[in-house]
Amino acid sequence: MALVHTNVLLQALSSFTGVAVKAYNDLEKPNQELTGFLLQASTPLDILNMGSCKGLFVNMENFFDPKFDYDCTNVKDDTFFTRGNEPYIRPFGWKRIALKVLDKYPDGNAWLGTNGWRSHSVAGEWPVSYHGTSMFNAKSIIKSNYEAGPRKWYGRGIYSTWDINEAATRYSKIFTCKQTGKRYQVLLQNRINPKMRKVCDRDKYWLIEVPEGTSREEEKAIVEHSIRPYGILLKEETCVFLFSLTALGVLYTMNNVPAFQEPVVILEIGVAVLVAVFLLVYLATRYNPPKDPLFYEFSFTCVIDLTSALEYDGFTSGFMEFYQKMGEPYLGTPYAIMMCYWDGIVHFILYLMLINRMSNRQQYRTLGLFWAGSLCANMIVFVPGIVVGKYGSEMRPAFWLNVPFLLVPIWGAVSLFSRPRDMPLVGASKAVLDCPLDILNRYVTEYEPYLKDPVGFPKVMMLLLLFHALPMLGSFAYGLCTPGCTWMLDRTVFFAGAILQCQWSHIGASLHSRTAEIYRIPITTLVPVLLLNLLYAVGPVLLALRCKREPDYFLSIAPVGQTNNEKKLS
Repeated sequence: MALVHTNVLLQALSSFTGVAVKAYNDLEKPNQELTGFLLQASTPLDILNMGSCKGLFVNMENFFDPKFDYDCTNVKDDTFFTRGNEPYIRPFGWKRIALKVLDKYPDGNAWLGTNGWRSHSVAGEWPVSYHGTSMFNAKSIIKSNYEAGPRKWYGRGIYSTWDINEAATRYSKIFTCKQTGKRYQVLLQNRINPKMRKVCDRDKYWLIEVPEGTSREEEKAIVEHSIRPYGILLKEETCVFLFSLTALGVLYTMNNVPAFQEPVVILEIGVAVLVAVFLLVYLATRYNPPKDPLFYEFSFTCVIDLTSALEYDGFTSGFMEFYQKMGEPYLGTPYAIMMCYWDGIVHFILYLMLINRMSNRQQYRTLGLFWAGSLCANMIVFVPGIVVGKYGSEMRPAFWLNVPFLLVPIWGAVSLFSRPRDMPLVGASKAVLDCPLDILNRYVTEYEPYLKDPVGFPKVMMLLLLFHALPMLGSFAYGLCTPGCTWMLDRTVFFAGAILQCQWSHIGASLHSRTAEIYRIPITTLVPVLLLNLLYAVGPVLLALRCKREPDYFLSIAPVGQTNNEKKLS
């Protein structure tokens, strides 16, 4: 039985070549224009020499060798393997579709080594390497470099690596099967001639050098003598994100089973469900774990928050009645409702984007910093606001489910900051803290009475603005006036996420129908108050965009005659 359906194999080849690849037997009469590009027992690297074309054909029987296929999806061991006296990291978690290469080359089969399980090298065999870039784009690699970045200094030619994790994480091709909708990663597994390769400065990379001006015939000869693909590796990506939708089933079950509605039981089930979701994510991604798996966990809670907000506003029912009474009754406050909308919509979209970027091996640090700032501000206001507000005496066991969501974004922010680079409301803050100045008290009474709401969230938010936002704004003013402040590139993104979340919840709660009328923004001052708060929300976002779009001003520059490395060592 074939490891992978023919359609998946053809689309894998298409992802490498950049053009449609069809099985030769599928068509009685191949298009005359494409006949010359028929692949019969040909290495995919031959595509380098085919020029531009609209499609390719492959003879499946002559191209693949099913008896050497191997399924490593659920295989894992700690044995250290070598091939050609170099480390060999077996493709655990992948399916290898063997190419028909036996007796293909005039120098025999010694380059493949001996068949069967073995951990050691044998005489004459070549080391194993993995290649993850589209072979259609490999033509541009030969013409220039692998891609922009440090490796462009290594030379002109074809790059590969012995580390499959490096290839999979950064350079694997990803495609979606048209027939099933499933997503697959694809790599080439090669043998590389140790006499022809160059070891790059980063020793994980090997280069087969192709000199400038090499003809197509010479180019093909170099490739065939230097690097030989013998397998296509495929891995089906698991849609872990769907786990988040199971939150609706959990809520519906708890809402209809009285035994699950006791305060302590709610806490126990909440902990058990979060642990179960984490384990499911781990099991589904254990052979290719995401760098930040907690994003999957948070997407689960987003569904709960959105359901809570919709139910309080009367858009849905039957899911959260038990939790409103016995879990966290303060979620019915206007501020918490707007916070849940933000978490259920904005954070949910952020998680989608972050998970998508992780799946596609794209950088996500900047987006992660925006998320970290938003969620930190969310929880730093929410948790202390519960304690100091009128609900502080009514806290139930479910309150403690918020603690991990207070600590994790702080840890996430520290982690993201440590990775290498991908009119202020001061018066209102003092008025909330009972400043005796009459003008500030008048501002709260006549413009933003919500700041006096006894629920506690406005007070904590104003403390956050006074002791966090105000110093940050001062530092940003300095950064805008002083070239070379590299910290501006990250902190402005983090700050933008925090302020945008706070202002959304604050403005929404000030206008929400569940807010007592005496605390809502008066109609007579609605326009100036909204404009002021919107300006405060949008300003940090515009500042972050300015820093990201024109970063040169904020980058430190080494003195003339001194390299950046020398600057770091000095």
